[in-house]
Amino acid sequence: EPVAPTFNILWFAVGILARLTGASPLFAYHLARVLLIPALATSAYIFFAYLFDDVRWRKIATALFHFVSGLGPFLASFFSGADSGPGTYQRPIDLWVGESNAFLTMGYSPHFIASFTLILLSAYFFLRATDRRSWRDAAIAGLLGLLLFQFHPFHAPTLLAVFAAYVAWRAVTRKGSRDDVTA
Repeated sequence: EPVAPTFNILWFAVGILARLTGASPLFAYHLARVLLIPALATSAYIFFAYLFDDVRWRKIATALFHFVSGLGPFLASFFSGADSGPGTYQRPIDLWVGESNAFLTMGYSPHFIASFTLILLSAYFFLRATDRRSWRDAAIAGLLGLLLFQFHPFHAPTLLAVFAAYVAWRAVTRKGSRDDVTA
């Protein structure tokens, strides 16, 4: 089906990178992927540093985030995959979806690495904003979310639902006091 061209800030940046370096599109794609991996690693550590005071737990959480997959290899024998209908694949998702975890994502696409990075940073600044009652952190979280939604719009409902659930959880656990809940 014909589609109207849409401006995508991430792929525009990759195109500018290719033009500036004289690289082929494939080389620029992989160069962008490799350049975004440290950003993902750093954002993951920053996010976990906010959650854990103990440096050891930060490192463990970051390592688990980067290198652990799902339970697919252990559950694969329960799924034959033979009865998969058109457009479906009845296997654990971590066995066949390239962006199902951070490790596979780092070898797959700059698009998903950038998405993971922006999700983590949006969540980090959202948590800081709610804990510190900081409009500046809330604005940063919102801007990072807008950047994410510009090139990956289907993450908008997920991220907004998670943030709303967190605000609701805080309201319930703090007995609903207006002073204790910020959004």
